[in-house]
Amino acid sequence: MKKNLVEKINFILNELKKFNYITDKSSLLKKSFKILSEEFEKSDYGLVFEIIEGKYKILDNIGPQSKKIEVIKNMAENNNKTVYINIIVNNKNIGGIAFCISEESKKVFNDYDIELLNLFKTSLEILLEKSKNEKIKHYEYMDEKLKHILYSISNDFNITVENTGKILEVSKSCKLHLGYDRKEMIGQNLLDFVSEKDFEISKKIFFSIDKNRISRNFSFRNRLISKDNYEIWLAWNWFNDLDQNKIYMVAININKEMEIYENIAKTKKLSEETLKAKMGFLSVVSHEIKTPLTGIIGALDIVKETELDEKQKKFIDIAYNSSEYLLEQVSNILLTSKIEGEYTKLNLEFHELNKIIEESFEKFDSKTYEKNISLKLDLKNTENIKIRIDKPKLIIILNNIIDNAIKFTPEGSIKILTSKNEDSYTIEIIDTGIGIPDKYKSLIFDKFYQVDQTDTRINKGTGLGLSIVNNYIKILNGKIKVFDNSPKGTIFKIYLNKFI
Repeated sequence: MKKNLVEKINFILNELKKFNYITDKSSLLKKSFKILSEEFEKSDYGLVFEIIEGKYKILDNIGPQSKKIEVIKNMAENNNKTVYINIIVNNKNIGGIAFCISEESKKVFNDYDIELLNLFKTSLEILLEKSKNEKIKHYEYMDEKLKHILYSISNDFNITVENTGKILEVSKSCKLHLGYDRKEMIGQNLLDFVSEKDFEISKKIFFSIDKNRISRNFSFRNRLISKDNYEIWLAWNWFNDLDQNKIYMVAININKEMEIYENIAKTKKLSEETLKAKMGFLSVVSHEIKTPLTGIIGALDIVKETELDEKQKKFIDIAYNSSEYLLEQVSNILLTSKIEGEYTKLNLEFHELNKIIEESFEKFDSKTYEKNISLKLDLKNTENIKIRIDKPKLIIILNNIIDNAIKFTPEGSIKILTSKNEDSYTIEIIDTGIGIPDKYKSLIFDKFYQVDQTDTRINKGTGLGLSIVNNYIKILNGKIKVFDNSPKGTIFKIYLNKFI
């Protein structure tokens, strides 16, 4: 058996009493109409259309919410099948409810029904107003309780100020953090306690919050001066209550964290200064060594072209090779120091890839001639290709790998092959030397690492060449891999990104 209108309204009012603190329009519509819809089985964003006989009028095509309300109000004014009631709480219209009877039904709202619905309206308004007052009392109680916790019990530094910075309330913990009693701080301006080092920025922050009406949570850090004249680092979080013109702030002491940070900064600065001094020293030393070495090599080169007996030629070759070796190692040490000190900068320009390779290759003509090693170039796949690259760094990469190949190729050939892919260019340096055992392939790019001489290669060197290659490849955003060359030898593949 269906409930009559009186039963329905009584039931709804009893259900609504279970919901406290319904004070705003959104909450009212959600809570009230949820119950109405459960009872009447239909709701439409704040307007409930109830058909007494169990049938419903659905107004889905009327348009936006405001238009629906206008239509319903017009219907209520022009026929006796619709009743629309406003819900007013504390002199504020917070919504409306419409009760409708279908056009097919012969029933209409009579005076008794309308009086009953007005009684429902009054009862609902009283309930909501009472709920709002209870909510206010509840919030006031919770506010006082929260203040007690924040300002009397908590060890955090809690403070309430006006937008100008005037202190309205401060927690007892101010004694712990700054050495002041609460009474000494209340009424003062918070800016008066700020260190001169942070005064201007702190003042700007207060001014910006007040001027721009910032209400969101905000955080920053500054230094306050304690009663015994020490700087105390504090990290602040605050919320600006625009309605009350108050800023609620909480701070934690970060003195230890800032001390660690400052020590790290000092250590970093000292490290940078030391590194700079080291780089300066290495630069001077390398220059002082390289200059005479270059002269010695030049002189020995001239002597080599003169008539010499076998013994003289042997000694000249030893002196020449040793000088070249020393010059190479000085250069490698300086390059490694620059890489470690992050003093390497990219100088990207467009160059023809083949010309760079040819320029590097030509430097080794005499070395390969002496060892009877043939040099081969196959660059047809990259003809006229220009690449945006740091040319000096690519030449150093190629020089080190080619030099390495010459050292460890007793006889045979060294070949450079190029190819292009969708997003990169590949340079292959292929030698027919003694090869690299698999167990060493992952280690050869480490600084100062050389393959054990007892296993394979017997050659001088610091082990810096391939380390420099690996670092420069990374700086150029490329890759390098090493493979076996069947039946013997090694293949170094350099992958250069087209778009650095």
